[in-house]
Amino acid sequence: MSDKKIKFVKEKYIPRITDITLLKMLKVSKAILIEGPKWCGKTWTGIFYSSSMVDFSDTKTKNSNISLAKIEPETLLSEPYPKLIDEWQEYQPIWDDIRSLVNFSRQKGCFILTGSVSPKKKTHSHSGAGRIERMKMFPMTLSESENNEKIFSLSKMFKNPDAKYEIKHSKYKLIDLITLVIRGGWPENISLNIDESLIKNKGYIDSISTEDIFKQSGVRMDREKFKVLLKSIGRNISTCVTYSTLHSDINNTHYKGISDKTFVKYIQTLKDMFLFVEINSFVPNLRSKVRIQSLTKKILIDPSLACAAMNLTSEKFISDLNLFGFFFENLALRDLLVYANVLNGQLFHYRDNSNLEIDCILELDDGEYAAIEIKTGTDCVEKGIKNIKLFKQKMEKGGFKQPKFCMIIVGTGSFLHIEDDVWIVPLEFLCL
Repeated sequence: MSDKKIKFVKEKYIPRITDITLLKMLKVSKAILIEGPKWCGKTWTGIFYSSSMVDFSDTKTKNSNISLAKIEPETLLSEPYPKLIDEWQEYQPIWDDIRSLVNFSRQKGCFILTGSVSPKKKTHSHSGAGRIERMKMFPMTLSESENNEKIFSLSKMFKNPDAKYEIKHSKYKLIDLITLVIRGGWPENISLNIDESLIKNKGYIDSISTEDIFKQSGVRMDREKFKVLLKSIGRNISTCVTYSTLHSDINNTHYKGISDKTFVKYIQTLKDMFLFVEINSFVPNLRSKVRIQSLTKKILIDPSLACAAMNLTSEKFISDLNLFGFFFENLALRDLLVYANVLNGQLFHYRDNSNLEIDCILELDDGEYAAIEIKTGTDCVEKGIKNIKLFKQKMEKGGFKQPKFCMIIVGTGSFLHIEDDVWIVPLEFLCL
């Protein structure tokens, strides 16, 4: 069965941006753990780059694999390599078996593990440090799912910010962007229409709030309260909302409300399942005298989850374009998370005591960074340019490093060009 599955995936696989990271890690690491939300494509990527697999997610093979792992793990973990261990946390002792095996081997790229949950109740003894390297995976970017023209290269801009680009007009209209937000970057949704995607995503939310999914986290979820939490995050998506505000919103919405302890558990479980992301504040210098607001910006790993929880349709978004602007920002930040991860960088946001905001700062490990504003259409571009100019002035006045380049990511009614030393870039053209 595994051989058939491997053959099928190798024939149908759609290349992912994170493949670049995985290929590098396979050359230098003995074992790699791919972590990310359920349904983002970890298994397919693991299978594509493996020669054999152990499947702990399939009910048909799980019990027999666990039995063999208990009796003779070296047989279960034997060649050919790389060997995929899918949903390893379903039998956590396999972690120590793999660590022990690679500890006495010089061979690289032996194992690829996948996991959709960071287990709370750990039954393995070793962290895996120095033996099992970790790699993050995300839902698909627009460049992956839509096969758009890959024009504006972030890596190229960091190397050569004076690069020239041919003017290209965006093909997307508002309804196209709304469809992409509601559909999400889930590989199984690529061929679905907006209504079908909404049904699938609602089912996804139902599944992650059941005992079957959360048994590794040790938290028993109330499905309705969990949906209320996702709705609250959706109402405040892409903002620096406080946890106390989220909690109050839930208690004002749900007739029973939830306790402080339960709220903390629910938030942590969202993080453990790689669904909830906090983007920290950008501090230009550790000794900076600029007063930076320290609240984190809250987003979901894919805005489609909030759409499903809130039952948001294209008609509802069209009647509330201000709300859609926040969801589009989450969409752009989702893609930027993927690019930042492969570029060895991080995402931040900027907001100081004068309420000057920059939606996103993409900073690489070497300290170079880009200042990025995110706007749905061209009607807000001037405001974005103004913010970036003020930001650059503050950095210059404070003696801080200037951004390597600046851009405004837009969705519709625009084209790739530079204005006042700021690039105007439709999201569809963004690439690694």
